[in-house]
Amino acid sequence: MEPNTGAIKVRTGLVWAIEIGSEIAQLVKVDLDRRNQGGGPIICHPRQAVWVFLVRSDIPAPVIDRESRLWAGRVKVLEHGHQVALPSPEARGVFYRGWITATHSPYRPSGLAVLDSVRTVLTGVDAVTVTTRLPVMALRTA
Repeated sequence: MEPNTGAIKVRTGLVWAIEIGSEIAQLVKVDLDRRNQGGGPIICHPRQAVWVFLVRSDIPAPVIDRESRLWAGRVKVLEHGHQVALPSPEARGVFYRGWITATHSPYRPSGLAVLDSVRTVLTGVDAVTVTTRLPVMALRTA
């Protein structure tokens, strides 16, 4: 715990974290719940509009390297040695963190399962974005 801010921080090791923009993270949680893959604990940081999924450290480095291009900065894997701020009763304002799904057991979902859900969601979001664009010719004739 940091005395100046009241923040509670944990360093990643056996447990990693995946930071996802909140608009995508909501869909990832729904997908994980639909598949009975867990999805918790999940922390939100409203000011930065991100959710942090605490996961098992089962993601091979080649997967992170290969997939990171698809995420376009919307997803970050916080591997061994990163600090993750947890919700704290003392934290207020810019330091506020909250639980989307609180820790209720030692279970952590597979990092690979969360990334698979991210891939599923991003594929769907990108498909919707592409299909909702109007062709340039349609705009000129209207």
